[in-house]
Amino acid sequence: MTPIDRARNWLTTRWLAPDAGRPSSVHLSQALAAAMGVDLQVEPAARTLADDLPTGRHLVFLLADGLGCAILERLGEDSFLRCSLRRELRAVFPSATASALTSLATGAWPKDHGVTGWWTHLPEHGITATALPFVERFEDRPLGELGIGLDVFPVPALLPRYARRTLAVQPQAIAHSSYSRYFLGDTPALGYTGLEAGVEAVLEHVRESTKPSFTYFYVPDVDHAGHAHGPRSPEVLERARAIDAAARRLRDGLGPQGHLVLSADHGQIEVPPERKHVLTARDPLLDFLAVPPYGEPRAPQFSVRPGSEAAFRRAFEARFGEEWALLSVDEVEALGLLGPGRLGATTRARLGSFLALAAAEDVLLFRPGPDPEGVEGLRGYHGGLLPAEMRIPLVVA
Repeated sequence: MTPIDRARNWLTTRWLAPDAGRPSSVHLSQALAAAMGVDLQVEPAARTLADDLPTGRHLVFLLADGLGCAILERLGEDSFLRCSLRRELRAVFPSATASALTSLATGAWPKDHGVTGWWTHLPEHGITATALPFVERFEDRPLGELGIGLDVFPVPALLPRYARRTLAVQPQAIAHSSYSRYFLGDTPALGYTGLEAGVEAVLEHVRESTKPSFTYFYVPDVDHAGHAHGPRSPEVLERARAIDAAARRLRDGLGPQGHLVLSADHGQIEVPPERKHVLTARDPLLDFLAVPPYGEPRAPQFSVRPGSEAAFRRAFEARFGEEWALLSVDEVEALGLLGPGRLGATTRARLGSFLALAAAEDVLLFRPGPDPEGVEGLRGYHGGLLPAEMRIPLVVA
């Protein structure tokens, strides 16, 4: 069976693929922007979501990073979030924060916005970037010092066009970051420390608003706990319960003219040690590559030296066998994994030559030096197409 045949089989038996006809985080972004007065073309699935969104004077959108449906379902049936669940959405692929946040920011599929993972290769600049911290991958040099600006994100963000009094409430460490400047534009941002302080900042913004308002509230707590302890851990359940309580407090504090919408960017899976595959700088597979693997551990991408494509595919297949599908960029496009239709030129160039996907709970990691990287010690990962990664909630209250 060829790699693309394996992928087609897994798309019907193991995976959940993005589907332009099924409501997703892309469509939620479009529907929110349209409801907030932005003039834009929306896909049919976004019009479906428009019927779910409230039309009150004040709207709070809480993005709970990593709070996929599988984690939400660990809460009690009488929890606020489960009682307020409106429908299930599907994440974008890669089901990872950098790609998903950029889709939420723009209302665009990854095929167009060009952020292909936490580590996105920028061939136009000859480097691989860690996209959200906006630094070079291996030396952590700020991209601005290398003469690289926010125009590496080819699709403009929607939030600056919202026709409401708008505020972004984010953890202090990222509230004024380079990526936040892209995401928010000239939207005011407020940093918080601790979930309770964030909730109070949101409610204060609403109380002070004499005009219709929109508040974006980003909470990364579940994602952080899942990476460290695994998505089925008590620590993740504790963070999910805290968000449940915070959401209830927000809804109570908003009053009759306010509404809460909550969603997530992706879910998580637990990856056991035996399913972590590490490539070192001296690995024979690296001999075929122009740059080290990038993208996501669950969806690694490879830029192969010209003329070495067939040899790399043979070597990869011999190494990883039938448990991975190594797809060419044309095959990724044919399967519609990054969204419907043709890949944009920027995304196509950044993907490189191949993208690999595991059938099950595997990751492929790159270790540039002699010592293990921090990412190797994680328990929770995301970025693939398994249901626990792709199923995300839409809560409306």
